[in-house]
Amino acid sequence: MSKSPSPVQSQYAHGSLLEAIDAALEDASPSRPHPTVEDLAPVDAFHIRGRQATRELIEGLPLPKAPSVLDVGCGIGGTARFLADEYGAHVLGVDVTEEYCEVARELTRRVQLDDQITFRQANALDLPTESDRFDLVVSEHVQMNVADKQRYVREIARVLNPGGFLALYGIFAGIEGDRHYPVPWADNPSVSVLARPDAFRDAVTAAGLTVLDWEDCTEQGRSWFETTLKKIQREGFPPIGLHLLMGDGTTEKMKNVVRNLREERIAIASAVARKPA
Repeated sequence: MSKSPSPVQSQYAHGSLLEAIDAALEDASPSRPHPTVEDLAPVDAFHIRGRQATRELIEGLPLPKAPSVLDVGCGIGGTARFLADEYGAHVLGVDVTEEYCEVARELTRRVQLDDQITFRQANALDLPTESDRFDLVVSEHVQMNVADKQRYVREIARVLNPGGFLALYGIFAGIEGDRHYPVPWADNPSVSVLARPDAFRDAVTAAGLTVLDWEDCTEQGRSWFETTLKKIQREGFPPIGLHLLMGDGTTEKMKNVVRNLREERIAIASAVARKPA
């Protein structure tokens, strides 16, 4: 007997996501038979500031040639494909939502990177891999749905090679007070578990990782969301974009993110930490 989906799985399940992406790709580029990694970026970089934020998070890290990478909370595989394409990485992507993993596999096959990337449905608190395996663990906009922050970071620390890096980009709690819902990661407060940035940084340190960089990205994120929302209100949604993942309530969710940011109810930060060699 199959288990009922968890609230987080239900939050992200779509039902016909691949079909929606296919229709959007056809609308955007009807003459192009196969998408490229960059063609998919508007929909598969499911985090604030999209692919640019990922580039900034990873660039400058002293990674080995063809690094081994774990993407925790990989979504439909955008960051995994970017790392495989740009860095020659061999990537394992894990996500709690099985539909996301299925779509990730198919899109990765289409861009001919399936020999470098594997996707598995798994919980971030119980990573399906041995210890001391990865040169880099990347996790973008994931921990806000994870209640046990300490176990989440301990699992990441466990699977990192000595000397390996954690690159994290996330949404955190701002000032005290209720947040406005729905938002892209939660239709209601039951699946939104936001920690204060200093508390999460303490969890990273407690897991034995050394924080090398911690950057508050709140103002950048607010500006990006405001600009994106204004463009959507002026021109409508583009053929392919994050609305394919967020569904009918996309505009309301984006407005609530902007309001939460303006009122300092949420914060955004990126971090790089290293496991001692």
